[in-house]
Amino acid sequence: AGQILSMYGDSFLPKEVTAQLKKMQREVEPLPYSQIRTLLLKRMGKKRFEQLEIDPNALGAASLGQVHKAIIKATGQIVAIKVRYPGIEKAIDTDLRLMRFFLNAGKFLPADIPKERWDDIFDEARYILYQEVNYTNELQLLKTYKNNLGSDPRFIIPDPIDLFCTPSVLCTSFEDGSRIDSPEVSQLSQERRNYLSQSFIDLFLKEFFIWNLVQTDPHFGNYLIRKDPEGKRDRWVLFDFGALRTFSESFKTAYITLLGGVVTENFDHIIKGGELLGLVAPSDSPLAKRAFVDLALLSGEPLHGESAYDWGQSQLPKRVAALSLKTIPQLKFRIPPKEMLSLNRKIGGIFVHLSELKGQIAMKPQLLAEPYGSILGINFAAG
Repeated sequence: AGQILSMYGDSFLPKEVTAQLKKMQREVEPLPYSQIRTLLLKRMGKKRFEQLEIDPNALGAASLGQVHKAIIKATGQIVAIKVRYPGIEKAIDTDLRLMRFFLNAGKFLPADIPKERWDDIFDEARYILYQEVNYTNELQLLKTYKNNLGSDPRFIIPDPIDLFCTPSVLCTSFEDGSRIDSPEVSQLSQERRNYLSQSFIDLFLKEFFIWNLVQTDPHFGNYLIRKDPEGKRDRWVLFDFGALRTFSESFKTAYITLLGGVVTENFDHIIKGGELLGLVAPSDSPLAKRAFVDLALLSGEPLHGESAYDWGQSQLPKRVAALSLKTIPQLKFRIPPKEMLSLNRKIGGIFVHLSELKGQIAMKPQLLAEPYGSILGINFAAG
């Protein structure tokens, strides 16, 4: 929850609050190295552990684990060791139970929504969190994602070092770069920031439409920028593949129907997509349906124009929040499909990243072109 608020809270929280939330994401207190050393000895075994020279100072720490730099003594290769905290599965279940208890106690969960639908939402959260702490699974997902990306020069993915990996330890090549919110990145030229923005969009379109394998944890700590010494083609360094998510064909069909309607501003397609997603019902009033269309169109504002969209100046989240407050009386609250939670988390993260880069790029021409135009049915819809 803190991570999500640190990314999106600028739209509705005081600056002082979001500043502390962002600090929380950057400056989590790591476990002492004495504890990490004991964990590594137990999980890797003495023989493998002694092949590494590990820096006792953590590179970074988060809620599920922390990362240390190390050197493979035999080769001199610098690697990164991600160590899962002990007892984290129990902590996940405890936190989710507490969150549900407080939401129920505070009457934040509408009573007319069946219990089974809320079960779906919390099951989705548990599924993603458990996947993120299964490093054997993450290792395989990393390899799959790396294979899908191929030799695309715009992106760098760490190489897995299988010898030192276990179900609770992940070892990869060490990859450096600058955080997206660092002065080094903010001082890049508009052209270079546009190039990075376009690359980020291209990656997501491939993830969702082509691979059906989406990284759904898009906070700043999972990406670095490696600047091009020649000042032309800067590259994204991608981390953390535990939150990769596939989507069912039925969900993709529904979401693509809605998205195609937003891109072409086709009201019928927006309503159809909303119905397929369970957000709109055929029995809803014309006023309610129009309110849903207006929200969908505003939320998809970056997809409309042929000219460059100014992501840094749009203030879109605030305007969506304001319109939502006005239209809530016309809309009946319905829980979206559980898959939509993970996907919208990703899409929200894309907006935050492009806003931070102050990118100025247009998306509609790309969505009209192949292969995305055919997938979205835009050519048919436009005709």
